[in-house]
Amino acid sequence: MNERKVGNTGLKVTPIAYGAWGIGGYPFWKVDDDESSINALKKAFNSGINIFDTAPVYGFGHSEELVRQALSDHRDEIVIATKFGLSWRKREIGGIYNDAKEATVMKEVEDSLKRLGTNRIDIYQLHWPDPKTPIKETMETLNKIKEKGLIKAIGVSNYSIDQLKEALKYTTVDSIQPKYNMLHRDIEKDLVPFCIENDIAIFPYSPLASGLLTGKYTEGVKFDDWRGHFKIAQGKEGKVMFEKIKKLKGIAESNNVPLTQLVIRWTIEQPGITSALVGCNTPEHVEHNIQALDIEYNDEIGKEIEGVLG
Repeated sequence: MNERKVGNTGLKVTPIAYGAWGIGGYPFWKVDDDESSINALKKAFNSGINIFDTAPVYGFGHSEELVRQALSDHRDEIVIATKFGLSWRKREIGGIYNDAKEATVMKEVEDSLKRLGTNRIDIYQLHWPDPKTPIKETMETLNKIKEKGLIKAIGVSNYSIDQLKEALKYTTVDSIQPKYNMLHRDIEKDLVPFCIENDIAIFPYSPLASGLLTGKYTEGVKFDDWRGHFKIAQGKEGKVMFEKIKKLKGIAESNNVPLTQLVIRWTIEQPGITSALVGCNTPEHVEHNIQALDIEYNDEIGKEIEGVLG
């Protein structure tokens, strides 16, 4: 797999990253098979994926622990990205709150290091903006942690371009993790060009649009997980989404490729995209998704897709 650089950090990552949200399980996802999750992580590594993205909020630290269990023997061969800044008021959807104060961040990094079984985190990312904590305080805290050698690179997630510019006043931001996929392309207008100009890596999450772009679902679907809680793909917005998905499935079928693979390949072919975070709960998911790198993709297919997306 051709690797792509992460800013000026010296880190290089594969264009497909293992997104470890799903394997964290409750309360977001129904995952009860840790053995399958561990095997999926190992399959990803053995297939050439070298970046693994997790967070303490995924299963109350369980996702980080699974990364340790699966990959501790390969620590120097992989890039570990984790996050901070979200805490639990109660262990249920809706029980999360923002906290990026200095004292909290200092504790969070130590806790993540223990769960991951490592002495450093390669990319340490603010999970969501904290409206109650000045960006200056959070970024200067990250500088202190970096000076201690506990992290290599500083990242942010779900930041607007204005928040990113503010953060850059106090530290070097090496990466950003925004929501981005065929159905959500807002970042192309200003964030992507800014990141390209300033050599900031982009790790888009939800490239499959919370599963919608797998093509498995139809209009009117009722989700019984967090997607139902947040009313994903409901109403007029959902109708427009499913009309596009139907047309995209037609493009995939005419090119004899699974829609999922076409979507992943499109994502990593877009300007400025460094590595797409793809969730894989089983070794079979990993094997299927990684084949996106092998499908035939050219300008003609790209134009077909743009014709649908508009």
